[in-house]
Amino acid sequence: MKYNKNKKENDFIFRKGCWKMNYQEVKSQLEALQMQLANKMQSPNLSIDEKNELQRAIANYDYIIELTCMNHFERGTGIH
Repeated sequence: MKYNKNKKENDFIFRKGCWKMNYQEVKSQLEALQMQLANKMQSPNLSIDEKNELQRAIANYDYIIELTCMNHFERGTGIH
């Protein structure tokens, strides 16, 4: 596959026998989604349950971002 900067399908690259997404783009998207949730937390109209739900979702994004970084830098235990 030839790399073309102008095509959207280049968000995926072929590396070491498998397809991987562009790390920095994925991480940026996840951080942007997490920031949207953090901004929603500022609303004074949220119930305690809604705030708790948002806090759990933000924590989930922390975990997903951590896994994304681990995958990119090939850290952690591989399953073969």
